Amino acid sequence: MKNITNSTVLHTGCCKACCSTLAEYVLSRATAFLPVLCTLAVATLFLFGNAAAQTPDEPAEQGLLPTLSYSSDAGLGLGGLYQFHQFNGGSRIKSLYRLSASAYFNEGFSLSGSMEERFTDAHRLTIAGAANQMSSAYFFGRGGATVFNEGDFNKYSRVYLDLSAEYGMRVGESGPASRVEFTYGARIGYIKNYDIDNTLLEDLSPRGYEGGFRQSFSLGLKGDFRDDVFRPASGQTFSLSLEYFPSQLGNEMSLGKLNGSVSAFRQFNFITDVVVAARLSGEQILARSPYYELSTLGGEHTLRGYVLERFRDYGSVVANLELRTWLFEIPALRMEFGGQLFTDAGALYVHPFELDWMNNIKTTAGFGGAVALFNRDFIIRGDLGFSNESWRLYSGIGYMF
Repeated sequence: MKNITNSTVLHTGCCKACCSTLAEYVLSRATAFLPVLCTLAVATLFLFGNAAAQTPDEPAEQGLLPTLSYSSDAGLGLGGLYQFHQFNGGSRIKSLYRLSASAYFNEGFSLSGSMEERFTDAHRLTIAGAANQMSSAYFFGRGGATVFNEGDFNKYSRVYLDLSAEYGMRVGESGPASRVEFTYGARIGYIKNYDIDNTLLEDLSPRGYEGGFRQSFSLGLKGDFRDDVFRPASGQTFSLSLEYFPSQLGNEMSLGKLNGSVSAFRQFNFITDVVVAARLSGEQILARSPYYELSTLGGEHTLRGYVLERFRDYGSVVANLELRTWLFEIPALRMEFGGQLFTDAGALYVHPFELDWMNNIKTTAGFGGAVALFNRDFIIRGDLGFSNESWRLYSGIGYMF
């Protein structure tokens, strides 16, 4: 039986070590914060300098929900979800704040939040942050043919910190160009791995196996032609970005990442209204990389049904397909209930032109439910995914895409 006193001492020691690591990081790597600070400074000049060109706002809506949650990748936990949003007189978001926090019974925790603010119709600033401690992270090696085993040899623990800022500037004043943004972003982050003795991670000792810093700049282009931000029934989105991690900012080595995605939505009627949602995304690492910067598959944002970060390599492509519908509502309780069916497919490669990766495509399938609380846009989603190796349960705010 686990000794409660020893567990408390270990947990307290771990929290002190995490706080000490964070303090040392902030003090010793102060110059690494320059990317985010520069992004915030440039965005502030544009945003407040053009504050007059703003469309009248709609009333704000918000929702707060205490949670007893379970995730197959994190375990059972207590926490809460919060969302505040406001439209600027149309379908474009003026303000969107989200916060999610959970403390897990396996001595891990997760905290994430984001703030999107459109001070003018043409300029947007988004800030996002995350901190988590995972006591059961997995490493299976590199490639799409690694052996699956949930034993201790593949487990380790890690602390992850991340803060990013993105400034978006509208390309045109009217027509389709008014829905397209040029983006400039920056990120600072830190990963620390521990409990790696006698594990596959220590045995293989890939580049960066003890953790490291993650500082980057990015440039990109985004387009959003959806009819609704939270419940899209028609339209498309696209994004393309190039992210650069210079070694001069404390990264283990210089490298680049190329990311792209497209999504489309279409509604039809079959007894009730059903929305077909599809997304295709890809990532390519443009240089030799620490293992934690490699592209990964597995988890609620890629292949639902596989363990988080089940597969990793220098490139990936993922396709997600969902059928979404809303079934019934209870007006007196301000609640609406819906469901979704989904399937995911993905593959890894070193170079995309080596077409043998098409012979090793991973697929998953599953179903889920959604409930809108307090207002139609505060949506809590749950998904149950199945793969040929395991099943996984996920929950969160809003649809996956």
